[in-house]
Amino acid sequence: MSISLFLPETNINRSEQRKFTFLRGVHNIYSAFRDVDVRPLYLANFLYVSGFTFFTSFVGILLVLRFHFAESGIGVFFGVMGLWIVFTQGVILRLLAKRYSECTILRSSLFFMMIGLSLYAIVPSIFLLYALIPVVAVSNGLSMVNMVALISKSVSASKQGAVLGINGSLMALSQGIIPLIAGFGSSITGIQGPFFAGSLLIAIAWAVLFLKRPQMA
Repeated sequence: MSISLFLPETNINRSEQRKFTFLRGVHNIYSAFRDVDVRPLYLANFLYVSGFTFFTSFVGILLVLRFHFAESGIGVFFGVMGLWIVFTQGVILRLLAKRYSECTILRSSLFFMMIGLSLYAIVPSIFLLYALIPVVAVSNGLSMVNMVALISKSVSASKQGAVLGINGSLMALSQGIIPLIAGFGSSITGIQGPFFAGSLLIAIAWAVLFLKRPQMA
């Protein structure tokens, strides 16, 4: 309600009115598979978000089981990570965006996130645990913004709202199913499994962007 009241419509190219339906998310996911041009970008972002969701779903468990963190320690950990993400999007991103394209930034940020997630699976000390926070937080902050920007720029202005809605549905899907998959998988592979799985998904996302789409290389 607040959005409808206080945020004005910025899309000046609206061509049709669409009624709200409770199955809109399902329709959006179906549309993602049909759009051949943007489909690789949808897939890459879905894999990236899924990979990071493996991390966010299980890093708290890692803190408790391996390092015996209490509630306050877990809160401090996520607080520090949040501050790094804010600093990334408020300062680092502004500096990099002036010099580099979305593809150039994603080439590095996804790579470092892949490395960071895999290292969390084997991190041996609290010092290194905190030392890895900037690696994951900065790379995630850069990847999050630039992935959405890349998807938005891949279509005309009249379709940007639609593709962002479709992308949002895919992100919600990944954030919903990954914790279930990770919970089942970790019972077999141990606590390291979700972190390696997340790293693998981000590696595949990188490959989808830069190996399957030579024009982005």
